[in-house]
Amino acid sequence: MGGLCRFAPLEIRNSKYMMKARGDFQFKYLPRDFAGLCSVLSPRPIRDRSDYENVVEITDAMALWNEDFSPDQEDYFDLLCILIENYDKEPRSM
Repeated sequence: MGGLCRFAPLEIRNSKYMMKARGDFQFKYLPRDFAGLCSVLSPRPIRDRSDYENVVEITDAMALWNEDFSPDQEDYFDLLCILIENYDKEPRSM
């Protein structure tokens, strides 16, 4: 997949408000199954910079551990990388 992404703060969404918090995710603490990974961050199209930073934070935590991925982690990582690549291809106004 694409190159490594920069580490960025995770934006945690709540039904009433948004709160920024540094996730500092570590691969060893991420779930090994797809459903568990989706509970950390649901893979959805990236629509803005905040979504992008959330996805990048998870991919950065996973990037160097690809040899240790479970099949579900590999699928999840690949999906997040596709979302990042698609977002990076979209033209944006400055």
